[in-house]
Amino acid sequence: PEYLFSEAIPHNIGDSEATPTIDALFQSWVSPEKVPLLYEIVAYCLYSGYPIHRMFILVGRGRNGKG
Repeated sequence: PEYLFSEAIPHNIGDSEATPTIDALFQSWVSPEKVPLLYEIVAYCLYSGYPIHRMFILVGRGRNGKG
């Protein structure tokens, strides 16, 4: 509310909620049973309320988006 942005975001909103690129990345990073957990972690990090204080530690090789 303190800032006004008058420029449009340079992306079009699609008709579908499908995210094939993100799905493929997540499946390449973790085992299939851990993909929903990864979505939950990402969603929680985007939530502004943080009702439960948590810290997530991602362990693995480098250059795959953990940072």
